[in-house]
Amino acid sequence: MNYKVFFLLLLLIGQSLVGCFGNDGTPTNYDVNSVSIQQACFDDLIPESEEAWNTDKPFISSTSENCKPAFPGGIVISLDDISHLDSWWEYREMFNDFEIKLTLFIDRTWKITEEQWIMLETFQQDGHEIGLHGRDHLSIIGYIEQGNSIDSYLKNQVVSELANFSEHGIYPSAFSYPHGERSLETDSALLQYFSILRGTNMASTNADIPYLVNPSEQIVVSSMSTDREYDSLNQILDTMKKASNQGKVLVTYGHRLDPNDNPYHTTEPGDLVDIIEYALELNLEFLTISELARFDHHKGTEVMYDFLDEGNLSIAERMLENCWILPRYEEVCFEGKTPTWNEDPYDENYWRFIFYSLRPLRHLLYAWNITEDIRYVEKINELIISFENHHILSPHVYDSEADKHGAAFRAMVLTNIRWKFEHSKVLSYAVDNAIDTLVIHTGKYLFNPENFEGGYNHGFTQAAGLMLIAINFPWLDGTLQWDVLARERILQLMTEAIGIDGVLKENSPVYHIYVMRFIENIVRWSNQNHISLPDSISETLGKMVNYSVHIAYPTGEIPLLGASLSTNDLRSKSFNILSEMYDELEFIRSEGTKGKEPSTRVKLFEESGQAVMRSGWKSGENYTQSSHLVFDAGPYRTSHSDLDALTITWYSGRKIIVDPGVYTYELGEEYRYFHGTSAHNLVVVDNADQLEGECSVRPSITVGEDWSWSSAAHSLSGPLQHRGVGIFGENILLVIDYIEDNQNHNYNQTWHIASDLSVEESGEFLNLIDSSSGSYIGMVQTITDSSIETHLVKGSENPLQGWISDGYEKMIPNTVIGFDTSASSWMIATLFVIDSNSTSLSGTIGGGTAKLSITTDDKSWQLDVENLGTDSEAIIIQ
Repeated sequence: MNYKVFFLLLLLIGQSLVGCFGNDGTPTNYDVNSVSIQQACFDDLIPESEEAWNTDKPFISSTSENCKPAFPGGIVISLDDISHLDSWWEYREMFNDFEIKLTLFIDRTWKITEEQWIMLETFQQDGHEIGLHGRDHLSIIGYIEQGNSIDSYLKNQVVSELANFSEHGIYPSAFSYPHGERSLETDSALLQYFSILRGTNMASTNADIPYLVNPSEQIVVSSMSTDREYDSLNQILDTMKKASNQGKVLVTYGHRLDPNDNPYHTTEPGDLVDIIEYALELNLEFLTISELARFDHHKGTEVMYDFLDEGNLSIAERMLENCWILPRYEEVCFEGKTPTWNEDPYDENYWRFIFYSLRPLRHLLYAWNITEDIRYVEKINELIISFENHHILSPHVYDSEADKHGAAFRAMVLTNIRWKFEHSKVLSYAVDNAIDTLVIHTGKYLFNPENFEGGYNHGFTQAAGLMLIAINFPWLDGTLQWDVLARERILQLMTEAIGIDGVLKENSPVYHIYVMRFIENIVRWSNQNHISLPDSISETLGKMVNYSVHIAYPTGEIPLLGASLSTNDLRSKSFNILSEMYDELEFIRSEGTKGKEPSTRVKLFEESGQAVMRSGWKSGENYTQSSHLVFDAGPYRTSHSDLDALTITWYSGRKIIVDPGVYTYELGEEYRYFHGTSAHNLVVVDNADQLEGECSVRPSITVGEDWSWSSAAHSLSGPLQHRGVGIFGENILLVIDYIEDNQNHNYNQTWHIASDLSVEESGEFLNLIDSSSGSYIGMVQTITDSSIETHLVKGSENPLQGWISDGYEKMIPNTVIGFDTSASSWMIATLFVIDSNSTSLSGTIGGGTAKLSITTDDKSWQLDVENLGTDSEAIIIQ
């Protein structure tokens, strides 16, 4: 049911509701699941802050700091009839000087000249509202009394006028009754097309409706005449004083503005000036009449995620032709003006997620905001109405797994469109009603706990989307509970999706950055709009930034551990605001020339099991030459984790040892490879994947003056595997693996080399070569306690090996170094050196013990390791 008609029916049956209220007027049976924020605010039933957050901060459930703001009172000044438009135009400069808003009710569009259409369009651009006053200024009551139907009146006097207005970019949401005559039956019919209806105090049918009203939640109001024939100026001024004292709004109406002696349908301009000046003296707000129908929201509440306010003009232009360009996919075009909303051209979950979330509509909205070309508005209107007509029966909306995430973005897109259209005066009633319908379905869908993915990045947008629509659609039933639940879920996510070390539990640094940006957007949105969130969110954001500072390569790029795709690095403009908040992030983004240098070059994130080590923090031209090692010994926690316990990535002036990232989320051979153990920098046992689980020995860190070391162990592949990793000086990496068991196995230690490097065998060494220049950049050396075979693989298709992700469902070949042996237990030390051909590794290893020496032209390190990767590991490095 249309909510506006629902409120009207409440008026009709209001007396039957008396028993629901106590002696003090508060509801005794209050179903919070069906209560709107707007209703709860007026009834003073917003939950106390302790109930919502267990915090001493105020609970804020709307765009104002106290839910129901201290309203100073207001006034709606409306003027009627196209025949008086020219007289209003003469006073346009006065309206602008006073900075007031009027509501202009227009009839007889068939007689409007092109010059007058320009006047109306200009008035709308000035901020005034254009309402509808009937095609021929016929009283609807008189029309019915002559034997005609209400439907006939709507068809001939309303629908055709709406069409004429829309051709000029005007979409009336308010109707004033010609001659002021109305009834409950006509109200019900007209509220199918308008948000609010206006009668007059001069019509006998309006004795039951007020002209002094609350500032919102109105659907039918009366009005006091400003015309001189009624000599009502003093009464209006007295009523304005009441509006100020009671925090209410006075609605007035007038006609021609003419200082000459004209007793009929003429408002004296001097009287209007007196009204305006007295309103300013009383600090009354000047409102348009549609603003009485609901809470207004100031700019900022409609957009929570910044990127939804961005777009691409070229993509928008193609959408006008029903051609869709979605990220990761080639353009697809559909027949007709709009989709059937049954499309699935790629049979891919991600395509369905983006398409049915309506996220592409942001390009059309962006194009409209940039160009003001009405074609983009019309296309959005077509798409929203088409989607509303088909969303219930579509197999890809509500019933699709992808829609759990997509619905959250759809909530955000619809909110942004509605606010911008309403405040640009291009929101038609049909689209307004369609958006309300879609938001109701989407809100109920997101509210359902089965559709909340609390352990994943999806959960943040699902909670944020539910909160956003609750706050921006506070008149809808259920929004109070949506808002409360959304806040609870955001608080829940701070612990269920993010560890106490501030690392996203999905074990994907790229998803961590993705969520961090969203949380920053949520925090900034809440601060700017005075919407309270718990302190823990800002505290968690600080921890997430700290992880980002350490996990990023010196270039600002993010290692592709776990289910990760190449994305914007930390130097993207997306992080401009965040870096203003955090000095260490500013240091990273400015290559050490601004901000504050992090306090440590080595960091262990204990819950995530990731150790990050750098050779040091540089600045200026040398900043990107640092060595950077990530040792991932964390648990398998979500499906975005890979089977890669003990893997590493290494950067030394450039990417050297890399992770493959994610190729696809669709099950198949490629998914199994990129997700599996053989695609990572590990020891693979019997060509099998690790089990899902965690390390039996968690990583620890030891730090020296010019070196750092970490180790851990697990038995996820059967035999117990120990690994120690360390960086020495500026450009040396040492990895020691020890695998112990009492049965023989095939062991394969694999190293995935960056795609812009090639590898050449040179005696007992392997040389790393820059593929573009052919120049030598470094070498690889091993010491082992068993005989090994060396093999190099690049771009093998059977079996898959030697591939890294280059975008979703795109991959490029890279060289994989493999060291193989067959034994029960095996120990191998692997040295990687960059920018040196004189560094060497010597010594002995075996049984978990290593005595090794790393020697360069001007430096050497002596390593003495016992019980590698165990709780009793002893290491001495000199």
